[in-house]
Amino acid sequence: MRRALGLAVIALAFGAAEHAHAVRPDPLAARYTKAYDRCLNTGDAARGVDPAMQQCNADELARQDARLNQAYGAAMARLSPAARADLRLHERAWIRHRDQVCQRYAPNGSNGTIAYLEYAICQIDETIRRTIRLEKLR
Repeated sequence: MRRALGLAVIALAFGAAEHAHAVRPDPLAARYTKAYDRCLNTGDAARGVDPAMQQCNADELARQDARLNQAYGAAMARLSPAARADLRLHERAWIRHRDQVCQRYAPNGSNGTIAYLEYAICQIDETIRRTIRLEKLR
């Protein structure tokens, strides 16, 4: 999984964004938006300019977070008060888990600018995974 993530980031860093979905593991690939693909395949991002790719990632994370919040709200609306309390606890635990999992990719001054891309992709992937789990609560 992390190897696939690393390959995707390297592909992005060298302007080969069109290959990113080919290396991203399923079912995550299908959850990335078309807007993300367009962003990575146009302008400076397509040329491998880090700040442009970072903006694509930030925008995608915002879209995926909105999907997560929608799935969370829908799940909460269907649950009993006790189950809602449990889901709130699970959601807080998931946030800690996401942060812990992605921390290994966090920029730290010694791992270069690629770390910003790896960290963001980790956050996006973890957010998608959580959204999928919440959608299964339906």
